[in-house]
Amino acid sequence: MYLKCSGNRPGDDSIGYYKVVESYRNKNNEVRQRILLNLGAIPHEKADKLKALLAAYRKPDVVCISLEDILVTEHKDYLDINVLYHLWQKWKLDKLFADFKFVVPMVINRCIDPKSKIGVTKWVGKTILPEIMDISYENINPFAIYNELDQLNQMEEKIQKHLFHQLEKKTDVLFYDITSTYFEGESCILCARGYSRDHRQDKKQIVIALVINEMGYPFYWKVLPGNTQDVTTMVDLVETLKQDFKINKCTLIFDRGMVSDDNLNFLRDKNMHFITVLDRDQIKTLGLFDLSIFTEFDFSKNIAEQLPGFQKYDDSLYYQEKQKGNTRYILGFNLDMRKDQMKTFQEKLNRVMEYIKKKNKELSQAKRSRNQEKLRKQLDKELRSKGMHKVIHYQLIEYKIPVVRKNNTTRTVRSFRIKPEIRKKEVKKATALFGLSCFVTELNKEELNTDKVIAAYRSKYLIEQSFMVIKNMIKLRPVYLTISERVQAHVTVCILSYLLLMTMDNILKNSELDLSVSDALAELSGCKANTIEIKNQDKLIRNITEPTFIQKKLVETFGCKKVLRKSFYKKFLEKMEVKTMQCQK
Repeated sequence: MYLKCSGNRPGDDSIGYYKVVESYRNKNNEVRQRILLNLGAIPHEKADKLKALLAAYRKPDVVCISLEDILVTEHKDYLDINVLYHLWQKWKLDKLFADFKFVVPMVINRCIDPKSKIGVTKWVGKTILPEIMDISYENINPFAIYNELDQLNQMEEKIQKHLFHQLEKKTDVLFYDITSTYFEGESCILCARGYSRDHRQDKKQIVIALVINEMGYPFYWKVLPGNTQDVTTMVDLVETLKQDFKINKCTLIFDRGMVSDDNLNFLRDKNMHFITVLDRDQIKTLGLFDLSIFTEFDFSKNIAEQLPGFQKYDDSLYYQEKQKGNTRYILGFNLDMRKDQMKTFQEKLNRVMEYIKKKNKELSQAKRSRNQEKLRKQLDKELRSKGMHKVIHYQLIEYKIPVVRKNNTTRTVRSFRIKPEIRKKEVKKATALFGLSCFVTELNKEELNTDKVIAAYRSKYLIEQSFMVIKNMIKLRPVYLTISERVQAHVTVCILSYLLLMTMDNILKNSELDLSVSDALAELSGCKANTIEIKNQDKLIRNITEPTFIQKKLVETFGCKKVLRKSFYKKFLEKMEVKTMQCQK
């Protein structure tokens, strides 16, 4: 039974002639229609409502309701969760953590909306994860999450070996670096004061060592005391790579902070190939290159003519290579780096001069006599902290300031004026080697030519980028935990989150979609698992938000189109319904 329009009223297209008809078969088995009711001329808008009524009559699951009676009572994060869980399965981590309840929520939460550990126990119920993992979090003690951190820490070596085996054919080139992250509180035995890469000298910290492959995937990390120096970590790392991961041949790329004669000799003894760089002081001690040409460098003149014996790598980098024994030294002069370092130097110089200006103003308004030695110590500390103690020389000129007492009598206080002098020769000396770096490797030219050595080291940005993502997007810092084992487990959670995000990043880079990981997650987050309630009726409707074109493209790109199929998500929605019924009981 349905509504049929036989035409519009002449001169008025908003009104049609309608009748209620039904189909039947005659004696010859031909489909025919019989008129059940002539409705006459009615507006098309009203006819649409009658059609809805007839549809409800034909289908038990169709109801006629007012829009005001439709209530969306629950949203659960669906599509972003499913994509991240799919990538988790891709790394076979679902099997490794089959007995854990909170590891997956902790890791995925860090990718999307980082919260405290207790916050995760509340957040997980707002996602489809309980249905995906078939775990009820309703009656679990939220503090059980800390017990899982303890268990997770015990699995650190197993996790690392699991990831390594997934990458075993992609570990020819490895990047190694360390970073630090600060604490709120000081009770953890691992935290200590040290060189802060977060510029938080006021906080205690831990140090984190990390190894990634050339695709950015991590497989080794270690939490170290906060006062650990970069250069002291190399021996332990190489021993671990050889003994635990059985890596006998690879090229290790690391920063100048790890460079020392002992470390390089150790790598040679272990037959470990490496690419690194020397700092300016180390370059001077080599005695291989004529560095005097950089003291009179003039940017207004032809660059190549001022660099005899150098070859052009790109528009900003020129290089010269020399060999000493089996070691190749590639001196690089980077124009952009020199300009940046000159700019930084000038900014520091300006800040010191501004400090002296403010100090002089303060001294001119002194109400009590100043101690010359104390003032000199303050100035020396400031100059050294900015690296300007050789560049700026100063004199303290004593003078008297009359101060009027409350009884109108006058007393005299002793103060000083700081007279700074910028030593041009020291400025020239301090900036002469700006823009210089020296690439060092044991690989011969047949194994890796000069251009590829430089390109390989420049790829070190991958590990620098990884630390940025872990700190800023995944929110590694600050650390509030106090027990060392749980601090180490927190780092493991953040590394696993980074693994998922890096996987997304590599897939997106190789796709036609011009989206960052953050953009992709933001797009995916719009597709929810929804519960719709109809007022005054014992009926709940569950479905997912209609996916957009971009969301469909994303799940296709990540290889999980199935998560948008009704046959896939229906089983999770049914689990939601069962839990709702159990809660109502």
